[in-house]
Amino acid sequence: MFSDGPGVLLAAYPWGAYAYQFNALSPEERIDKVMEYGSQIHPQYYDEFKTGASVAWHRVPWTLGCYGLWQDREADYQDATAMDGRTLMAGEHISYLPAWMEGANAYTPPLLRFKESVIMKMLFTSMAALFLSMPAIAQETSIDTTTWFDDPSTLTQTDGASIYAGVCAGCHMPNGQGAKGAGEYPALANNPSLMATAYPISLVIHGHKAMPPLGGLLDDEQVASVVNFIRTNFGNNYTDNEASTELVKNMR
Repeated sequence: MFSDGPGVLLAAYPWGAYAYQFNALSPEERIDKVMEYGSQIHPQYYDEFKTGASVAWHRVPWTLGCYGLWQDREADYQDATAMDGRTLMAGEHISYLPAWMEGANAYTPPLLRFKESVIMKMLFTSMAALFLSMPAIAQETSIDTTTWFDDPSTLTQTDGASIYAGVCAGCHMPNGQGAKGAGEYPALANNPSLMATAYPISLVIHGHKAMPPLGGLLDDEQVASVVNFIRTNFGNNYTDNEASTELVKNMR
């Protein structure tokens, strides 16, 4: 049962602002960041580390996310866990305690029929494990990430390119081509819907369907910067009617 060989350590499990930025790093950079922070608590990290792996769950095409959160659990839980004839659905997505093992101990048979008020929002989370016998796959990045994790409650990037790399690229991909799997991340490249400035501003601030609202993480200037970046890159050339902080403020 016990051995002197290497083991596996779950070394990072971020969500919120950290997760957006963490997932935008390459797998190799994520492991480096975990080692940097972990060694502050356990100085022996670097001596005992063998290799590691990192998974950005919202990039896994069969799930496009990690777990769901109730919008109003107390109001909707009983309806959601009631049987609908002979119809049941396997999964943890209506667990009373999403993403935690304690939730598996409760009787929560998921239901296929959800009322509109039961719709749950996916969190963009990621995981990094150390001491695995799996190589970390590297990818190139040209964005300066040194200040990304200075504040856990906000996104610290200020220019549009950095905000896109730290937040948007995790879903829409670095080249803006989008992705498909269990759901779909629309392509931003050559997207005529970006012609109207107000449209991407509204999406960034308020979200829509699987697109999470980012208005609480980005201030007016950051929203304007990333919208202007998207509208003038990836084959888009919408240089007129730039997003302004005043316009963003009025749309909140």
